[in-house]
Amino acid sequence: MTKNLSKAWHRFFLEPIAPHSLAVMRIALGGTLIALWLRYLPHVDVFFSNQGLALPYWEPQAGSLSILLTHPAFGIALMLYGLLLIASIGILLGWHFRFCSALAALMLVYFGLLSFHNFLASWGRLLFFTLMILGMSGADKTYSLRMRRKKESWSAWEAVPAWPQRIIAIQITMTYLGVGLQKAYLPDWQSGEILAFAFVNGWSTPLAHSIAQWNLPMVFYDSAVITVKVLHGLLPIGLWIPRYQRWCFLAGAMFHIGVTLIMGMWWFLLLIPLYAAFVDLKRPNSCA
Repeated sequence: MTKNLSKAWHRFFLEPIAPHSLAVMRIALGGTLIALWLRYLPHVDVFFSNQGLALPYWEPQAGSLSILLTHPAFGIALMLYGLLLIASIGILLGWHFRFCSALAALMLVYFGLLSFHNFLASWGRLLFFTLMILGMSGADKTYSLRMRRKKESWSAWEAVPAWPQRIIAIQITMTYLGVGLQKAYLPDWQSGEILAFAFVNGWSTPLAHSIAQWNLPMVFYDSAVITVKVLHGLLPIGLWIPRYQRWCFLAGAMFHIGVTLIMGMWWFLLLIPLYAAFVDLKRPNSCA
């Protein structure tokens, strides 16, 4: 039995697989990073330069690390912010992918120490985790500039180890499981009031404000909260079962699109293409 478990473990994490799912996630990650870059571009002076209010993660002290916690001049901040864009484009295109992943991670840590810690929540940790794991994978071994130059075809590919894809799938599972457990036990999630207030708070969109004016009965919001709890309970299981995957993908996508339309929290849309982690899109013996 131990031998069988060892074989199953080795097959699950170390078998060679096609890189197409990883490539889909890489492209989505690159696009998300570029979208976030554009979002913060108008505020580089305030968040990341000495022209704004300095709120570093730690109080700067004399020493070698002080430069990482001291806001630079605006020109330098803009130049460093430009490096993040170059890295994000490299990730999107699969161009010097590992270097660009490391550069993006370095820039995100740096900007996080300066100001990002004031804004990043669970979505930021998920994004950074995905960046680190994909950076160690072969996510650039198809649909990439690397393969276009190496084999003169964007669709050419080479097999990669399975472990990065499996780890991302496990992380997504634990994310939904953790959120589901929170919603099951937190007092604020025991009725629909929390969802009703979500339509009229500072995060809510104009669409949410319009729906709030319909004066829907509280039973609607109660039912919606129960539906969300059930969804977060089923996704950690259903995402792994091929028979139910398409329905879980659809339900999860509708949930995150709904959150975007109601609360404007579009950065969680990254989870939709990350569902590719649960699917081996091609088999290694069909290598182009």
